[in-house]
Amino acid sequence: MKYLCLRDCYTNDHFYRNGDVYDLPDNVKKSEKNFGVIESPKPVKVVEVPDNPLKCPVCGRECKAPLGLASHMRTHKRDGG
Repeated sequence: MKYLCLRDCYTNDHFYRNGDVYDLPDNVKKSEKNFGVIESPKPVKVVEVPDNPLKCPVCGRECKAPLGLASHMRTHKRDGG
């Protein structure tokens, strides 16, 4: 994660200059007075797609979710099948 140094400071016996951007290690104390986050990690959203989609027993249409299959099955009830 990248940090912007907000003022000249010493942390862990290292001098950080005001206005410079640093990729700080985890063991460095990151006071809000001294450093501002300029790059934060973005959460990763994992979407799982079933390997075996659900099939309609009437027409063979494949659905990705049980709710989709349930919705599709209502179309057969309307058709009289």
